[in-house]
Amino acid sequence: MPLFNDEMVLVASKNHPRINGPITEDSIYQEEHAVVSLERYASFSQPWYDSIDKQNRIAYQGMALISVLNVVSQTHLVAIAPRRLAAEFF
Repeated sequence: MPLFNDEMVLVASKNHPRINGPITEDSIYQEEHAVVSLERYASFSQPWYDSIDKQNRIAYQGMALISVLNVVSQTHLVAIAPRRLAAEFF
């Protein structure tokens, strides 16, 4: 039984120079990413970085989603996060 169901979205700062509208999956992985540590047990970020090429785009790994979203809001990094949390932070 799922505890919650939420859509995952790409988040970027309001000042990001390349992300200001619809974006393709290829374009997503051209950007540098911030993620919740992939080494953590059951990291929700892990399914989105299922290849070496995608993992090579990771520039920052935080221990908590709040720290990842904080970094994204102040840099040109992007992150994949649950819509509900992204909406509260951005």
